[in-house]
Amino acid sequence: MQKFLLANTIIIFGLCLSLVYSIVLLGPGNTVDSINVLIGRAISIILPSEVYAHDMNFLGFPNDITSIINGDLIISSPKNYTSEELKYPMIVPTNGIAGHGNFLYLPDIHPGIDIWTNQNGSGLPGKKHGYEVFSACSGVVSHYKEPNEEIEIICDRISDTFKDTVPSLNVKILYSHLGDGETGESFHKLKVGQRLEKGEFVGYQGHKSSFAPENRVIHLHFGVYDLSGKKSPPPPLDPMYYIGIDTHKVGQIFNSGSN
Repeated sequence: MQKFLLANTIIIFGLCLSLVYSIVLLGPGNTVDSINVLIGRAISIILPSEVYAHDMNFLGFPNDITSIINGDLIISSPKNYTSEELKYPMIVPTNGIAGHGNFLYLPDIHPGIDIWTNQNGSGLPGKKHGYEVFSACSGVVSHYKEPNEEIEIICDRISDTFKDTVPSLNVKILYSHLGDGETGESFHKLKVGQRLEKGEFVGYQGHKSSFAPENRVIHLHFGVYDLSGKKSPPPPLDPMYYIGIDTHKVGQIFNSGSN
């Protein structure tokens, strides 16, 4: 028993020491990124392979809804919202569906919403990418990470009109996986410093990922982060407050340009 406790103590001490060294040498931001990569790799190994399959019907939708999603995306407005209520500071950035419970907005483990092209995780018919992606806000591209085809856009300050309906008026948005994980092809041509207007074309949904390279689900990971404070990294915010679509429900439909 004593040997077991000693071994655990040594392991915990080693992990803590490694964490301290990483923060000192790489900084807290890069340390968090590294931890996220490790967690992503672990998830890709631990989660059942069905999560990354293309031919599984996870949601059990009736065929008529499946055909709508796999076709030209002629879909109805999201439930529980009227056209008058869909007045939010950002537009919905892409078409698609919330395809799996593990990839809804879960701030502690998945700080964003994954919008799949369709419920099967495959792309558009005859294409290796998914639907078009548009800028949810007006702002400037502040960051690009090629291994994850990850783009950050610092949004223009949101109008005070929304001060009582959103957690923060100063935010950035994150798009991930805009590329092909098999060929390495990028599905966008954005550059750091580039100005984007709300609704401007950004690229296409893809599956290039440095966190879970085995993932072949074509989708857009969309996140919103609070820039009103000085926390590093900035804390995630629920995109639901900014686009008006439920980010906690499997099967939720997303219509690009809404709001």
